[in-house]
Amino acid sequence: MIALHKAPERRVHAAILAVAPHHNPANTSRQSSRPRVFALGKSLETPMNNAPDLTSSVTPHRMVAILNMPDVDAEELLYGRMRHLDKMEKLSYAEKGLICRSVESYLLHEQRIDPDTGSPCTFTRWVRLACPWSYATAFSAKRDVEALKDMPDDVIAQIPASHFPVVRQLSTSVRNDPKVIEGITTKQVDDLVDQIRQDHPSQHVEHRRLMRFNPAESEAATIEEVIQMAMARGARNWNEALLVVCLEAKEQWRAEAEIAALEGYVEVEMP
Repeated sequence: MIALHKAPERRVHAAILAVAPHHNPANTSRQSSRPRVFALGKSLETPMNNAPDLTSSVTPHRMVAILNMPDVDAEELLYGRMRHLDKMEKLSYAEKGLICRSVESYLLHEQRIDPDTGSPCTFTRWVRLACPWSYATAFSAKRDVEALKDMPDDVIAQIPASHFPVVRQLSTSVRNDPKVIEGITTKQVDDLVDQIRQDHPSQHVEHRRLMRFNPAESEAATIEEVIQMAMARGARNWNEALLVVCLEAKEQWRAEAEIAALEGYVEVEMP
């Protein structure tokens, strides 16, 4: 077995050369059962006397390096990385909206040549090229940002994605209230709604609730057919269509229950 000594800055490398039992007298209760990884190759971790790199992805190779660190340092780095990812996910929606709005306003999309046509990109094409996996989210974020044009950009940039539907329901004066802004940027959406209902009852704020369904293909086809029928009757979107269908079903079942009760088939306690 080849024994390698770690450098003072605790550098760990990509090409694994040998594995030996890890021993740390200060923490033998858990670390003694974890293998010590010795590696040779490209450096993957920053020296410990520098601030940990929280912006780089924790790839499998980098995870090898992190797990070779003392537990206290490994936990601190991974905790910091998770906090960084959480903040990115919290604020990336607003950032996408602000970027899209600026690109369209200043015609920056025309600076990129469409690889399929050889012509300058339209804004729509630019978005599809820039974020092919989340372009629908980008368009939605742009609409939400534009709906809040009466708010400063530095405030919009701090609004989590889940909060936009609530903030859009507020009047200009309320959404720019310093206490409301503090709630928008620091509270969970349910707590924000409670705050607004308590401090500004005239706003009639409703919080949208996410509901997930996973029908089979044949079931989905039937559902979509009924939703299209509801939209033909005036529903403006799928949310309204689903509500229309549920209200009609509710009234029909209520009437059937009342008729059954009158005919003596069953006793029904109506809600």
